[in-house]
Amino acid sequence: MAISEYIISSRAWTTETPTIDGSPTAITAAAGGLYLWHSTASLSLLARVAAAMTTAGVADAEAYITEAGYVRLVSSGTFSITWNLATTTRDLLGFAGDLSAASSYTASARSTLLWRAGVRLTPERAPRLSHGQYVADLSVHQGPQGVQTVREEGDETVVQRYSCTVYRSRYWSDPSATEAPGDFAHFWRNELKASERVIVAYDATEGSDTAAEVDLSAVTIAGPYVADMTAAEMRRLQFTRAPGFERLEARYAVAVPVIQTAEFSA
Repeated sequence: MAISEYIISSRAWTTETPTIDGSPTAITAAAGGLYLWHSTASLSLLARVAAAMTTAGVADAEAYITEAGYVRLVSSGTFSITWNLATTTRDLLGFAGDLSAASSYTASARSTLLWRAGVRLTPERAPRLSHGQYVADLSVHQGPQGVQTVREEGDETVVQRYSCTVYRSRYWSDPSATEAPGDFAHFWRNELKASERVIVAYDATEGSDTAAEVDLSAVTIAGPYVADMTAAEMRRLQFTRAPGFERLEARYAVAVPVIQTAEFSA
């Protein structure tokens, strides 16, 4: 599998209750919000879905991202899920309808909450694996001979700018159609522009298998962030062909300026 770093989005969460194997079972978020995947189980939608499946009696329940970037739900036996009013859960996982009497299900679409770059992301304002660059909120009065009065308002703000060059399939897979989950264009419109909390998953991987679980064991998480919507490159969908590809629809330069924000909390 190849290294492919992820930006993973989230939603503020209201309990939803699908019917799993005949049992209405709540999917909850103790901290008030869930990312599609997070190494902290209480912040992970996939972990909470697997927990709900287990509570409903589904044997050896798992919910994970496949190598190819789709959500997959599996069990050692057959199980069914009727979403009822839990349409947010259904849609965020990438499913289009109820799931009936199989031992595994792979979503028909990628999740809107996940963008996989297909390459490493380059952090431009601070060293890799850090959260970002400290920016002090200061007012300064400077007099002669270096005499100055400095007033600092609260803690520093942490900012970062992630950049990379991606293939067209990661930027906008089919420009003749509406952008789809998995495209950067879709992620910008539905997650970044909407100021949803996101995390960056360093050292994630990807492959081509639509069933096998992707290896996220070495991931380091940076964030949480929100997109810096004061930046011109966030206020409109970027369109910059990568150097050397100016006349080809092949590779695109992508940049995501972000500001660190507080994590979900109860």
